[in-house]
Amino acid sequence: MFFKNKRGSTLVLVIMVMAVLSILSFALLNVVYSDVKQVSFLEKDTKAFYIARAGALIVSDYILESGNIDYIKNNAPIEGTIDKGSYEVYINGENTIVSTGKVDNVTETIKLSLTIKKNKNLSDLFEDDLAIAVNEDIDRNKVDVYGNIYSSGNIYSKQQNDKDQTEFNFKYTSPKIPNYEGFEEIYLKNKDEYTIYNSKGFNKIEIKKGNLKIDTTNQETIKIVVNNLSIKNGDIEIMGDGNVVFYITESGEFENDFNIPEMVFIVDKNASMSFKNIDSGKKDGFNGFIYGPEATVDINHPNISIQGAIITKNLIYKEDNSPVNNSQIYHKKFPNDLDMELEVEGDKSFELGDWGSD
Repeated sequence: MFFKNKRGSTLVLVIMVMAVLSILSFALLNVVYSDVKQVSFLEKDTKAFYIARAGALIVSDYILESGNIDYIKNNAPIEGTIDKGSYEVYINGENTIVSTGKVDNVTETIKLSLTIKKNKNLSDLFEDDLAIAVNEDIDRNKVDVYGNIYSSGNIYSKQQNDKDQTEFNFKYTSPKIPNYEGFEEIYLKNKDEYTIYNSKGFNKIEIKKGNLKIDTTNQETIKIVVNNLSIKNGDIEIMGDGNVVFYITESGEFENDFNIPEMVFIVDKNASMSFKNIDSGKKDGFNGFIYGPEATVDINHPNISIQGAIITKNLIYKEDNSPVNNSQIYHKKFPNDLDMELEVEGDKSFELGDWGSD
């Protein structure tokens, strides 16, 4: 009797242990399955995140390169596939890129803000080592450049720090010319003098052995817009501590001996600046910085010596092998006291802001 009860108790114990083990196994299986699902979800979620990020960068690269944000807005959503996943991108009303990445049924949405890029300062355009930036081929054998050349074409006799089309893209934008309409004309000869006190527009300024004074005592910057500027044996004098910028809308001519204080010349598209017989040994010669990315600068004359830097579309210089001396361009670092923000034309330009998420 006792023996039979012992066997029955053992059987009951075994059944209870098996039941407990079954419950534990089922629970463990659920935990493992949940972990597997979680790992799979996290893997897909991570992929979706990076696909969304890649989609945002693809669109932002296009906008930064072209400035054409309206194309993206008008053709949204911009769709694509990456590594078994996909993305959809659109621009919201705040100029923010919204990109959604998807892997199977898992999605991630991120945002990348765009801010309208401020106009560049002149000091950003005239980089420390730049003597000439030109949108064409240039031959160092035919123009003596003491500094670095940046060209979107070929540079013949290229030096170590020059940058040609393989590493430089001519992206300079035409300047906006201040709307100072003026029909006044200034003619200075012999010892004539004329003083400008405020920003102003002129049809023509011609200085022949005269002296043009610009009084900046009460002005931080004086902007002079002139259709045609001609300086032949004449001088410009700046009075006060302010800055002076000339905007040339048609032509600028510099010839023979003159004194021009260090300043900036902004040249409109399709306008030109030309230099003839400049000997810096007699007077100070030309000391300045020329910005005309859609203009022409002509130095195809003897005895040209320029100190500063030039950014232009077309640079005309001596092409033959005549014994006439080459033109000389001496790089000079852009001075802080000439710096100013330059307003430019064209489409809006953007720069990247901050990343975010929904």
